[in-house]
Amino acid sequence: MTQYNVHIYREMRLRFDGIEADSPEAAAAVARERTAEAASVVEECDGITLAALVDEAQDEEYERSVTIDFEQDPRPGSDSRASIVVITVRGGVIEDVSTTLPSTVVIEDWDVLDEDTGKRPLRTIDRIESAMPEEKAERLCRLITGESTSN
Repeated sequence: MTQYNVHIYREMRLRFDGIEADSPEAAAAVARERTAEAASVVEECDGITLAALVDEAQDEEYERSVTIDFEQDPRPGSDSRASIVVITVRGGVIEDVSTTLPSTVVIEDWDVLDEDTGKRPLRTIDRIESAMPEEKAERLCRLITGESTSN
């Protein structure tokens, strides 16, 4: 049998106490940038297990690593269409990530070392809650399906 190192990406609740800000949105923005270690409370919250990253234990170059996106039961009011993810890169830097539907995106950057392991790639997980504008989504769907893209 093969041994694997498995990274699980799961929703959880983090509480950050004593944040001073001008608004609830500003306080949320400050908390969003903090690490789990800085949280006053860290706990499971019946959240969704979103994905797994599976590395073969002896694969030091991560050539056989696999990302597994767990199928989720549709949430109330969710859309059954497949999500389109658009990653905008300029000058080798990710400028924006947007999706047609709320999605979880895992970004692997092979140019940066992971701070925890000291190895490549750096993996970042981003939960995108708001969808891109409908007009842009429709243009992308037409592009993918080969329909007219006169817009």
